[in-house]
Amino acid sequence: ACEFMQHGKVYAIDPWSKSASAEGYDGANKEYWAGLDHDGIHAHFVGTMNVLELSRRISVVRFKSDDVHPPETIDLLHIDGQHTSQAVRDAERFGSKVTRGGFVFTDDDEWDGGGPAAACKRLMEMGFVPRYKCGTGTAFQRVT
Repeated sequence: ACEFMQHGKVYAIDPWSKSASAEGYDGANKEYWAGLDHDGIHAHFVGTMNVLELSRRISVVRFKSDDVHPPETIDLLHIDGQHTSQAVRDAERFGSKVTRGGFVFTDDDEWDGGGPAAACKRLMEMGFVPRYKCGTGTAFQRVT
């Protein structure tokens, strides 16, 4: 969309790291996330970005979201990182930078453990209104 409009910047924030992805999980979830080929997933993402000639619009930030300073303003935020208390921290840190009228999309709101659901609750406390369900998540708009 940014490329089509010839305006805007996308920040793809993800450590693409086994240890970071498995952090906070246990059992099958920990095993699943620790077992992925994160370097391969990262290479595929960057390769696709380059094939589509989007590298001037997308900044790849290979760090945990806790280690990244949020941009001063965000018009559209997609929270789809860890489904632990990390989701709440992301909602607070990055959601606080979303402009009035801007949107936040969440994912896996009903995930076991409650991280995404708690992030949704926190967004509403911050002045976001749920506008519609979007797959397994919700589209929120900041009204205050």
